[in-house]
Amino acid sequence: MKYLFVALCLFSMTNAVELFYDDGTFGGMSIGLSGVWFHTEDFFPSASTVQLTGVEMWFYHHSSYPWDTSEFYLEIWSGDDEIFLEDLLYQSVETAVHYSPILVDVSQENITVSSDFWILENTELSAGGWPSAILDGSPPIIPHSYGSEGWIITGDLFFRCFADELSIESISWGALKTVF
Repeated sequence: MKYLFVALCLFSMTNAVELFYDDGTFGGMSIGLSGVWFHTEDFFPSASTVQLTGVEMWFYHHSSYPWDTSEFYLEIWSGDDEIFLEDLLYQSVETAVHYSPILVDVSQENITVSSDFWILENTELSAGGWPSAILDGSPPIIPHSYGSEGWIITGDLFFRCFADELSIESISWGALKTVF
């Protein structure tokens, strides 16, 4: 029981902010490679870097479109909306669940990103581009969700992440020494 208490205390000490572009309303699904480009200044106007602590993804398993697998690669990439994917920062195999969040804790991975990065569902493990990611139904003002071959998706994917803004006060002395 004391381990649960310690874990809850550590979780409550974080100042992680949920980053997302979707409106939370189901509007369809996307098949194949899907990704969301995050621009941290949309959430932290003064941030130059943030540390990712978690990723949340939602999927939809329609009975007319059976998945051949529910496994996919969760990938985090650096890159912006013009250069797209620059450097692979993180990859793991995850299992999608119908209409339920997939929560991946990446807080121990020390993933620090600058103002632009990507959360990607890589469907290479599937022959048909599954599992299918959930989309909202409203067209985005600025496109942030992309699918296979770089085409813009008409809604926003339910891909979210949690991040802590890094300021000079929050960087440890050891981390600061490695920079200089």
